[in-house]
Amino acid sequence: MSKPIPFPPIIELDQEASILLDLLVDLGHLDELALEQVNQVLAGIEKPLNEHGMASINVNDVRRIAAMTLFDRAPTLEGEARRMIEREWGLIFY
Repeated sequence: MSKPIPFPPIIELDQEASILLDLLVDLGHLDELALEQVNQVLAGIEKPLNEHGMASINVNDVRRIAAMTLFDRAPTLEGEARRMIEREWGLIFY
C-alpha cells in the first residue's frame, strides 16, 4: 500500500537553491518582505513530487523568482541599493 501524499506538498530547496536564497538575503537584496514574496511564489510552483510527497525547488526556480521580485522592486530603490543591484545583477542571475 502506498503512503498518502501530504496536502499541501512539502517544498524542499535543493542545496544550490538554499545557498542562493541565503546569499540574496545576506547581501541585502531581499529584505523580509521580499523574501516572503519569493517564498510565497516558490510554494506555488508546480513540481513533480517524489515518493515522499515532496517537491524539490532548484536553483533555477529560485533565480527566476528572485529576479522577478527584484525587478519589480527596482523602480522604488534609490541610491546605493539601486547601484548595488545594477552592479551585482549579472553576477547573481547569469
